[in-house]
Amino acid sequence: MDYNQHWLLILITLLPKYKEKKMSSPLSGWKNVVGSGGRGTCSCGSWKNHWINSEGDWPTYCSVKNCYERAEHGAHVKNNDEPGERIIPMCSSHNNPDFTREFSIKPGTKCSDAIKD
Repeated sequence: MDYNQHWLLILITLLPKYKEKKMSSPLSGWKNVVGSGGRGTCSCGSWKNHWINSEGDWPTYCSVKNCYERAEHGAHVKNNDEPGERIIPMCSSHNNPDFTREFSIKPGTKCSDAIKD
């Protein structure tokens, strides 16, 4: 194995682990984006559809830690450790302008970019 092949093997081995680590979102420090409900949606028709098109199968339950209500909405959320806004599945109680406190999300929650297509 020559020098270039050696480094290529190292990169192939480490890159998926690096990408996986960088792609995970923080579990704590999330807040709803106030006023996002009146902004309209992307070409997907709804933010729920946007999340499904980006992330796959819609989960049964809300993404907020310790909540087991049905996920009905694609909610705009933000985190100071993440650039931009994200969409996560939420129940009606948590996807609400009155829910203003900081919250944690469940491990494995997929966060879609809130970019209009």
